[in-house]
Amino acid sequence: MLPDLVNPRLCHEFHFVHRLDYPTSGVMCIALNKKAARAASSAFENHKVQKFYLALVHGHIHEPHIIIDKPIG
Repeated sequence: MLPDLVNPRLCHEFHFVHRLDYPTSGVMCIALNKKAARAASSAFENHKVQKFYLALVHGHIHEPHIIIDKPIG
């Protein structure tokens, strides 16, 4: 869509492993080849991926870690 932004020296392909819903913020998983994309996609589909979120907070938390079981958003 934006050919003038393409770097002709770039030798990698990019394959999006999953999609990110419009109102959601987060990290995208992008594979550099088809084999890696298939393996990662399969891991997502078979629920073999564990997601961990890191929060930057202001204030004092006395516990070494806490679990927050609430939806993001």
